[in-house]
Amino acid sequence: MRRIVGLALLLVGVAVAPALADFIDGPYTTTAPIPATLTDWNQPLPFPKFNTMGGTRTLTKVQLDLSASIDTIIMLENLATDGSSGTVRTECLFTVQDAGGNLSAPEIDLIAPVPPYAYTLAAGQSLSSPLFTRTGTSSNPYTAAAVLLEFTGSGSISLRGSTFTTTLLSNTGGNTAADQVTHGALTGTVTYTYTPEPTSLSLLAAGALALLRRR
Repeated sequence: MRRIVGLALLLVGVAVAPALADFIDGPYTTTAPIPATLTDWNQPLPFPKFNTMGGTRTLTKVQLDLSASIDTIIMLENLATDGSSGTVRTECLFTVQDAGGNLSAPEIDLIAPVPPYAYTLAAGQSLSSPLFTRTGTSSNPYTAAAVLLEFTGSGSISLRGSTFTTTLLSNTGGNTAADQVTHGALTGTVTYTYTPEPTSLSLLAAGALALLRRR
């Protein structure tokens, strides 16, 4: 008798639990991470779509987690006949967007070095900085119907990752030019939150009752 009661409680708990909590599917890593590539670039960033398992699961949230990195070398040249000095750094903005423009575009803004690179140049002098690196992440949840729809189905959804790189120069004295050579890398994961359909819950409950009747 105890075994039957215990089994009944277990099955009721299994049947009721899905109504009380969401389920997690993932995380799934992009199938084509973007390696360290000379900026600026615009490249696909595909992720597996959410599988409804024949309509037995409904997607309620998409969690997009991104990770980016840069390496950069900055080149400086004093174009004047008198000396110059100041600080310089590279800023690289990573953005990701879907084809329909439905994402509130996730961004990772990387600035290197921190603090800025300080320099002093004689008239006509040029120099290159050491190699600087920087990493960053972003975490972006989406529940809008348009986003849930495009992430649902078979196959993959192809997002677009892009970079915009600038040189930030603060200079005193002679006219000084600055440029940079920067490589950026981007990867990410998608995690799906879903609820089971009421039909699947009913089938689970019916199966539990049938098992109890046999006992």
